[in-house]
Amino acid sequence: MKKLIRDNVLKIEHYQPGLPLEVLKKELDLGREICKLASNENPLGPSPLAIDAVKKSLEDGHLYPDNSCIFLRDRIADHLGISPKTLCIGNGTTELIFLMGVAFLDPGDTFIISESSFIMA
Repeated sequence: MKKLIRDNVLKIEHYQPGLPLEVLKKELDLGREICKLASNENPLGPSPLAIDAVKKSLEDGHLYPDNSCIFLRDRIADHLGISPKTLCIGNGTTELIFLMGVAFLDPGDTFIISESSFIMA
């Protein structure tokens, strides 16, 4: 298996998270409330707005999402004062670069990119 994985990937140290809060309380015999910051966890928990958004998304989970992002494009276009037709929405820059290649490049075409670029390029 090692021959399949690059050496620099094999050298990455494994992340060791802190103990779960309940285990930590039990091991240290802490009956009181503690604020654990070792694992970069938010002691305040998720935002109530985020919880509401997740609940709403579960109610609509049986529906296909708006893959053309009509409402998002309209809101961004209104904010910028431009036509929604001028916007291309994607799941990150890598997807947008891929989509541009699919739209504009034919097999055998030559294109130029920066050496320090995105993974898809």
